Amino acid sequence: MAVHTAHLNQTEKERYLSKVSILGCDPYLIPATVFCPLTSAKRLPQLTFPDIYIYLIHNPSPYSRDSLRAFKSTDAYQYSVAGWVKEARIWHLELQKLYVIIAHVHHSQALSTKLTWPWIMVQEEGTVVMAHCTCMAGLGEVCSHAAALMFSVLAAVDRREGQTCTEKPCAWSKPSDKHVMYKELSHIFANQDQGKTQDPWQHMRPSTDEFKSFCEQLHQSEDQEVKEA
Repeated sequence: MAVHTAHLNQTEKERYLSKVSILGCDPYLIPATVFCPLTSAKRLPQLTFPDIYIYLIHNPSPYSRDSLRAFKSTDAYQYSVAGWVKEARIWHLELQKLYVIIAHVHHSQALSTKLTWPWIMVQEEGTVVMAHCTCMAGLGEVCSHAAALMFSVLAAVDRREGQTCTEKPCAWSKPSDKHVMYKELSHIFANQDQGKTQDPWQHMRPSTDEFKSFCEQLHQSEDQEVKEA
């Protein structure tokens, strides 16, 4: 077992061994060459904010089986925005359809102390399976450092999904092969005039003289009302 878990008691060690047994190896012992930087990863889990919220709030605790309800950890996105998540790296296990993401994260109360070292496991479709961190709260698997790493992954997914089609390689539409015949300008306007349909209400519209007569009668009726008043 890695030195990063040597401080755990027997119950905590058994829990950690059960977690890494799902993965098949200890993330802390995986060579760095296996991972790739999160910012340049070609494939990412389909992680969304609801996935993070469900894990932090509704996921059952491995010790009490009650909901974790780590509401404070939902504010950990501020750690990610502040740049406290360092050297985030990702490893895609294609056979298990899982991603392992690991990083270093600053402590919230002491930026000068040794960085924490969280890792998270996420399914391809976005479900957060589990998390761990070297901080004391990390034993509960919902510390702010692990949550900050989740939000960093979410930010990477949003950046990728937010790319416009012209920012992606080979995404330009192929030009049409249809041969379009040109027409002289006079013919274009002539065809447009021919295509105009006749106004179906034309027979109901008053002529200029009729409209003028109507206005005069209306004006006379208004004058008559004023005199009678």
